[in-house]
This record gives sequence, C-alpha cells and structure tokens, in this order.
Amino acid sequence: MKNISKMDTPDASTLTNVMRNLGGAFSIAIIATLLDNKTREHLAHIKESLPSVSQLGWQTLQQQQAFFIQSGSDAATAMQQAQASLLGTMQRDAAIMAYNDVFLMMTAFLAFASFLILNMKD
Repeated sequence: MKNISKMDTPDASTLTNVMRNLGGAFSIAIIATLLDNKTREHLAHIKESLPSVSQLGWQTLQQQQAFFIQSGSDAATAMQQAQASLLGTMQRDAAIMAYNDVFLMMTAFLAFASFLILNMKD
C-alpha cells in the first residue's frame, strides 16, 4: 500500500476488499466441498471395515434393539431404530474424521502461505 498514490487509495481499498471477499467465498466453498467428500470417503471406509458377521457388532445391535423395545417399539421397528442409531454413530465418526483431515489441510496451507509471506521481498 505504500506505493499507492493518495488519489488511488479509494480504488485500492475497494479492490482489496473485493479480493478479500472473493477469497473468503472461494475458501468456504472449497472447505465445504472437502468436508462433504471426506465425510463420504470416511463413511465408506467405516462401512467396509465393519464386517457383517462381527460378534461385537451384532451384540451392539441387539443391545440397542432391546433398549428400543423397552422404550415401547415392536421388535422389527426396534431393529430399524438400532440400525439407524448405528448409522448415525458411523456418520458422526466419519464427519469428525473429515473435519480432522480438513483442519490438517488448512494448517498445512496456512503454514505454507506464512512461509511465503515471511520470505517476500518488498
């Protein structure tokens, strides 16, 4: 900004604000896309790694089914509720993993940008 004349200062300020707003909008869009893609990726990985014949998995489903039966549901509805609960847990875990991945990417980008800015010549 020190090389800008007083007459051009309002235009430079406007241009700076436009670039800042565009950068923020693009960053939010990129981060939202990354979160969505990473959540889907992690959910698929969790589903693949959960064997359908897992004894612990069946015990968990049966415990949740028993809980829903105690709450007043019939056996079929309780099993659907237990499966939905398990899917909700898997989706929550996938979202947490996605946020971890995106925060790591943002940290790497900011570290790289900081390095570039600190090494800029006037």
